[in-house]
Amino acid sequence: KSVAVDAPTRGWPLEKKDPIAVPHYVGKRIVGTILGFYALTRSPESDHAGFEAALAFPVAPKAFAVVHFELADPITDSAGEWGDYLVGGLDLPSVWNRGQAFWAMSNVRVVGNLPPTRIELSASGRTLLGSVSDAFYHPVLGLPVSIQHRIGTSWRVIGSAKTDAHGNFSLPVAARGDYRAAAASRGRSAVSRAVYVG
Repeated sequence: KSVAVDAPTRGWPLEKKDPIAVPHYVGKRIVGTILGFYALTRSPESDHAGFEAALAFPVAPKAFAVVHFELADPITDSAGEWGDYLVGGLDLPSVWNRGQAFWAMSNVRVVGNLPPTRIELSASGRTLLGSVSDAFYHPVLGLPVSIQHRIGTSWRVIGSAKTDAHGNFSLPVAARGDYRAAAASRGRSAVSRAVYVG
């Protein structure tokens, strides 16, 4: 909330602030939404039609994206002795600019996988079943996952899988023992807890 409210740079008075849901897409699939916050400010000058808006939302713990919008043209409603400007012959510039600010903010999207932060792993017979998700519990799609088998005190990669359109993966294993899954993307890595296959 404070990130969005502090983002506008013109020092104009705050007109409106509210939460907003930002859709998260991977390819054409929506995998979840991220709760953000927007702040809309307006020029205090008489007849001015300028607005400035900022939308902020988290992309990781303690990391925020800020999208900034300036709507300063047309700058005024007044055409002087000729009356008022109209956009498309219908709307005052102030009405138009305010509407465009909301339209623009409502079309903000997060596109692409966010870094993996958790891997859930279980065993069904001799098949490992798992899922990979990000910090918002959204599935991470199309991500390579390495399967590791504990040999003594070390872990050895024995195979790999790739997450599907729901962030899930599976891999059959031949030997008994402890297994875990690991994945890395965008500078972040995640490792599951170990599970025993009997």
